[in-house]
This record gives sequence, structure tokens and C-alpha cells, in this order.
Amino acid sequence: MFALNSFSDVVAVAKTFGAAALRHVTEKHTISMEAERRIFDCMKWAASTVIEIDNVNDGNIEYSVDAVFTSEKVAGVYYTGIDEITIIRQGFGSYSVPVREAMAKGYITKEQLSNVISIITARNEAATAFEF
Repeated sequence: MFALNSFSDVVAVAKTFGAAALRHVTEKHTISMEAERRIFDCMKWAASTVIEIDNVNDGNIEYSVDAVFTSEKVAGVYYTGIDEITIIRQGFGSYSVPVREAMAKGYITKEQLSNVISIITARNEAATAFEF
């Protein structure tokens, strides 16, 4: 018996038993409601192409900064190149720029970009495991 306590657990099960096995247990309701919810949330997360970087609302200024990316399936694995990432700021002082320009202009830090790339890598791995 195993537990699905995190998204990484769900992805590991999908890699081991296949996405069809996860669909089967959710359709037949042979697992707990909590586990089903985690599977559906993980699938939704894996399919999402928006990553929140910052969200500011101090009463005077309100804006959010997101990374939006696209992924191409190459040889059965999802891949996102650095040029497929766009940084978008909505609200006060809005802009939409490629990630290289955002780095050059100081819109995002190295740490924020590293975090975005880590999340994209995890989402691409999950999307591959779920056979999207």
C-alpha cells in the first residue's frame, strides 16, 4: 500500500503504473476522496502554463508578476526552452517581455528565474507522466 501525500507521489505513481491506472482508480473510486482530489489537482497543476512570481497589494500599488510558458513534446517528453518563457506584469506598470529581457532589465532575479525553471521542469515531468 502507498499514500499519495504530495504531487511528487502522484507523479511517481503515474510513472510506475501509467496514467491509465490513475484514471482507472479515479473513475472506479477505489481510493480515498482525498487521494482522488490530489490526483486531479496534480493533473490540473501539470497542465497549467502560468507560474506566479510575485503578487503585490499594499493598498496603494497593486500588481502581479507571472511567468507564462509553452512546452513542446519532443520524443515523448515535454521540453521548454528559455525562449518559450514570457514574464508578464499585470496591474500598476504592466509589461510583457521575454525572460531574457526581463533578466536584463532587472524585472526578475536569478533566484526567481531558478524557481520558475524548477517548477517548469516539474510540470513538464508530470505532464509527460500523465501522457498529456
